[in-house]
Amino acid sequence: MSDRVQRRTFLAAAAGATLAACGRKLAARNASSLYIARKGQKSIAVVDLGEFLWSGKIELPAVPSQLVRAGGQLFAVCPDASAVFPIDLSTNQPKRAYRLPAPAAWLLPSEDNRRAVAVHPESGQVVSLDLQTGAILAKALLSKPGAYDVSSDHLAVSLPEKKSIAFLDRNTLKTRSIVPVGISTQTLRFRKDGQTVLAGGWQERQIATVSVDDGKLLARLPLSITPERFCFNDDGGQMFVSGSGLDAIAIVNPYQNEVDQTILAGRTPGDMVYAPDPLGLLLVANRDSGDVTIIDIMTRRVEASVHVGMQPAFVMMTPNQEFGLVINRESGDLSVFRMKTVLDHKNKVKPLFTAVRVGGDATSAVMMPNG
Repeated sequence: MSDRVQRRTFLAAAAGATLAACGRKLAARNASSLYIARKGQKSIAVVDLGEFLWSGKIELPAVPSQLVRAGGQLFAVCPDASAVFPIDLSTNQPKRAYRLPAPAAWLLPSEDNRRAVAVHPESGQVVSLDLQTGAILAKALLSKPGAYDVSSDHLAVSLPEKKSIAFLDRNTLKTRSIVPVGISTQTLRFRKDGQTVLAGGWQERQIATVSVDDGKLLARLPLSITPERFCFNDDGGQMFVSGSGLDAIAIVNPYQNEVDQTILAGRTPGDMVYAPDPLGLLLVANRDSGDVTIIDIMTRRVEASVHVGMQPAFVMMTPNQEFGLVINRESGDLSVFRMKTVLDHKNKVKPLFTAVRVGGDATSAVMMPNG
């Protein structure tokens, strides 16, 4: 019996045992909620993933551009208010605002979840923020920055106009080095061990890999697609890349600095999520066709495709891996599908488990455990 069939058998048995034990008590299996920010809305929509029901919204003084999970805490980044709002999950109310010197649009938590880097791309202002007290720990100013990522020690910032990547100390925000990479990068991620940065150049359709310690350019990897989105598997040994150009994704081996393969992934692949073993699947949202394509990473084959809604933009898995979730930006709903059902090849039609109205044009979504 192949590993792929063994995984499928395990999944079916586990799902059946769960259903027999719990019946319709979904809350016992998915004791979590989904929080969604929407364009132009001074609130956060909340969906109970135990019952898959709308459970209200959290009113905010300003429109959140991003929701961030740092440990067991949820934060809303509101550029118009130049503030970050911690959310009290016991009451679903914002706490006292953390005021920022500039209207940050992005918040990057550290590995210990005690501090974060707040970034305003337009002005180039960067601050280090204590997530427990809201204190400003350090500041920096960068010239026309692009993408950002943090590791345990560093903040990496792409400088597209200079075709370079700047490395800053994560705590002090002092510049350690600026490395020319020869491409104007707009996507950037640290490798899981923090020793290498992978940076995607949209115009050049290349990925540059850079050693953090010595600032050495290790490779420039040509692609047949624009490297717009990066997603890693659970051990960090494979990176999946989606973007315009082909109806395909690229698989990169970040430790070997090589492109392994380019495979078809539905129509206009966009947002992705990796479901670790025993599934070993990559779920890919297809924006134009309104589908989610499910790929077995071991065999590199499409296992299933399920139609979800108009312009799917965020794809996720429930913590128990029983359900896939996708937020459809244009139709304004959360589509839920049972993994056991969509992976059953006897079912030619892949039906949704349910759909929840959440409002259109979602901009950020975070899953948090209840309590």
